[in-house]
Amino acid sequence: MTRPFKLTPPPIPEHAEQVALFQWAAVAERSDPRLRLLNASQNGLSASSIQAAARAKKAGMKAGFPDVFLPVPVDGVAGLFIEMKRRDGVPSDVSAAQTWWLAELRGQGYRAEICYGWEQAVKTIQNYLGAIL
Repeated sequence: MTRPFKLTPPPIPEHAEQVALFQWAAVAERSDPRLRLLNASQNGLSASSIQAAARAKKAGMKAGFPDVFLPVPVDGVAGLFIEMKRRDGVPSDVSAAQTWWLAELRGQGYRAEICYGWEQAVKTIQNYLGAIL
């Protein structure tokens, strides 16, 4: 007996989740100008060649550094770092280097979170800023 063919959509890549987050921020910064400071590291991008990866490393890029940073101090916390994962991601997707960075940043007075999908990242940012945007 044959099973019916079923198409399943591919998972949304982490890059697309981050793009969606920054699209939200571009609109939301009209209500909260602090969101203009939201920025991203280039760690989430794959290097186009071994040479590009070597150049990035020489320029200071370090494995595991979080994807997104909001350099806005709130209630004694120095700023917010977010490690983006796909919405269907699992904790095992977090590398040892990423775990190390998040722990070290927390130790330096930052809030450092893992967010699965752009919607969770928005909620994390809103919670951090104490605002509903």
